[in-house]
Amino acid sequence: LVAHIDWKRRLQLNPGWKAGPLISSITPDFASAPDVESPTSDSLQALLSAPDIKRQEALETYLCNQAGKVMGISSRKISVQQSLASLGLDSLMAVELRNRIRIDLNVTVPTKAFLEGVAIEQIATMVLMQLFAGEAVSTNGHVASEELEEITL
Repeated sequence: LVAHIDWKRRLQLNPGWKAGPLISSITPDFASAPDVESPTSDSLQALLSAPDIKRQEALETYLCNQAGKVMGISSRKISVQQSLASLGLDSLMAVELRNRIRIDLNVTVPTKAFLEGVAIEQIATMVLMQLFAGEAVSTNGHVASEELEEITL
């Protein structure tokens, strides 16, 4: 069996493969390729530098763009209130989307969130909560300025 494999792209989607001896022996020049995206990508830097009030919107736009690329549709056809599953996202697409988010933003969104009808705006809130775990994030993407007090019940 012969297959054409885009190793550079495969390593971008699965960065853990670099450490394996089999993959590094097959693709020694790609294992340390400088243009393989790092977790601190331009997308993450843009999001971190966005004003608090614009983070949710910026993240929703990023997620719509990535979902559109994965699904092969225009991102303009994706509403942030609509689930991707209702647009035809399948399990393989969900895994690819999850991997893109993990690579670009260094956060993990459960694959089942995409498949169970969670809307883009809710996924964006999930991602913001992971990115700014030390800060309170409201449902509209604003970081709360007051500190939270832990209450034991």
